Amino acid sequence: MESILIIAYAVLGYWAVGQTIYANKIRIGRASDLFITRLILGLLLGIILIPIAILRKILQRKQVLLKVKRLLLKRKVLILRKLVVLKRKLQVPRKK
Repeated sequence: MESILIIAYAVLGYWAVGQTIYANKIRIGRASDLFITRLILGLLLGIILIPIAILRKILQRKQVLLKVKRLLLKRKVLILRKLVVLKRKLQVPRKK
C-alpha cells in the first residue's frame, strides 16, 4: 500500500513541477536528464507544488468557462440586433 502512495506522490509531483515551475518554458537537454530533474524536484517540492498546480488548473478552467460564456453572450446580442434590423426592414408601413 505504501509503494502505491509513493508512486502516486511521485507522479503527481512530476506533473505539478511541469504545471508550475516549468510551465511555458522550453527545456533543452538529454531526455533522461530532463526526466530525472523534474522527478527529483517533484519528490522534493511535491508537498508544496501539488496543491498549487491543482488550484491553477481549477482557476484556468473557470476562466475558460467565463470566456466562453462572454463569447456566447456577445454572439447572442449580435444575433438579436440583426434580427431587430431585419424585422424593421420587413415591416410594411401601415396606412392610416
